[in-house]
Amino acid sequence: MCGTMRFPSGGASRRGLRQSLVRQDLANRSSRQCRADTCRSGVADGAPLNARRYRATVVVIDYGRNILDGNVGDAPLGPFQGIWEAWEGVKSEIAGKPLDHFKRAIEIQFEELEDHLAEGNRDAAAREVIDMISIALNTMRWLAFEPAEIAEIARMRAIRRMKGQAQAILDKYQRQYGI
Repeated sequence: MCGTMRFPSGGASRRGLRQSLVRQDLANRSSRQCRADTCRSGVADGAPLNARRYRATVVVIDYGRNILDGNVGDAPLGPFQGIWEAWEGVKSEIAGKPLDHFKRAIEIQFEELEDHLAEGNRDAAAREVIDMISIALNTMRWLAFEPAEIAEIARMRAIRRMKGQAQAILDKYQRQYGI
């Protein structure tokens, strides 16, 4: 679904609570035109959007609903889109963190998870796991990936590395790391 096209020199309309940025890889496509009913191209001359013109643009998706209220619609990260957007305001600070920040944050979450499990509080333990997903998403943000890119990486990783190979992965970790 296309939304408002934003050029570096111009702004984009803001509708709904949040909007998310999506980069699309059009390097191998000679031309692409957004569907007229779902896209306002922002291109004054109305010419088709092609790979060359796209390099100067960012597609802004307006999901038309409040993601933080649980309405994910076509959000690239599904139910995790709200987590991504909750951290949007501090993305420059996240970009400046060292990798060790994320490693230590995960360690802390595991410590908290263990505490909740020791107390028999399964719901609190589940919230700590969600916090781990938040840290993973912010690590991807730190690596300069956007939601649509993360979604594609996850899909491809599942297909190429995990599907039909779960037992082999478990065996490898048992053999190499003793876990």
